[in-house]
Amino acid sequence: MVKQALRTETQRAELDQQPSSDGEVASRLDAFPSESEGVRIITHVEPSPAVSEHPARTRLVGVAAVCVVLIAATAGVVWMRTAILAGSAGALRVETDVAGANVTIDGTYRGKTPLLLSLDNGDYTVRIDQGSQSRTLPVSIAQRTTVVHHISWPAATAAPMTTGGLEIVSDPRGQAVSIDGQPRGVTPLTISDLTPGNHEVLVRKDASTVRRTVQVKAGETSSLMFASGASGPASGWLSVTVPIPLQVFEDGRLIGSSQSDRILVPSGAHTYDLVNEALGFRMSQAVQVATGQTANISVQLPRGSINVNAVPWAQVWLDGQPLGETPIGNVSWTIGTHEIVLRHPDLGERRVSTTITTGEAARVAVDMRKAQ
Repeated sequence: MVKQALRTETQRAELDQQPSSDGEVASRLDAFPSESEGVRIITHVEPSPAVSEHPARTRLVGVAAVCVVLIAATAGVVWMRTAILAGSAGALRVETDVAGANVTIDGTYRGKTPLLLSLDNGDYTVRIDQGSQSRTLPVSIAQRTTVVHHISWPAATAAPMTTGGLEIVSDPRGQAVSIDGQPRGVTPLTISDLTPGNHEVLVRKDASTVRRTVQVKAGETSSLMFASGASGPASGWLSVTVPIPLQVFEDGRLIGSSQSDRILVPSGAHTYDLVNEALGFRMSQAVQVATGQTANISVQLPRGSINVNAVPWAQVWLDGQPLGETPIGNVSWTIGTHEIVLRHPDLGERRVSTTITTGEAARVAVDMRKAQ
């Protein structure tokens, strides 16, 4: 009799629970190169019972033996075909934040999420539909590997802004403001219902009047500052847009931080140094600051790398994006502080905060069996 045994997810989970020494755990957590284990087929042929010496029984046994040989040969062919299929196949798992999304592969409906399918090697087009949202992904399946895609649907986007804003400050305070000939109040003043484009701003204090033209953009708030001649040189604002904190230097002197909405600076030409020593980041930027207006610097961050591993294993998401199953090595990601989520079907979820820099690769290693 021929027996076949497949290494199922349940057996895999049982292997996960086997105790290991601290040394073994450390060794497994330190193994970052990509590894995957395929399906194994184990064949066992049981021996036939001893044949009786009785002639009639001998003939019967002989006939039975021929039948057994034929059955065994047929089973062997079936086993060979199964082995070939198992050896050349991979798997695809599709997950969504909310279960029940429809999955179509190369135009054929295959089921609802969470969905695990065995697929032959090759390239596929996978479409996931959930309500009014849809996602199409190119997927490549390789031998004895499992490709995992976890879909996080974006939150509903608000309607695009059709107006912009203007913030007006003055020194001294309390100066009357008119925009496009219409009185709007006294400084400090913030107006949020201006149409995109150029607007004429007039500020009046006693007999003194200052007139400026400012450009307003949809969904953005521009700034204007009016300073009296006795208060010092003409000034403007500097705004730095970047997802990490940066210190702002000019000629080696610290003038502010990107964590401030804007920094008051003299108008004119400047060269600023933007620095985050902890992340190994530094850049210089030339800026022209117009009197009473805001100059913006938008920073494109460089990338570092990260390695992730877990015992016994885990599925990994970085900032909500799926990376696959541990061990995972040399993933390129922007520098800064990021959140890693590790999930195991039996051992639960772990969340880890890690910092990626421009230097050595960040390393995250988690023993999923230990309580948080």
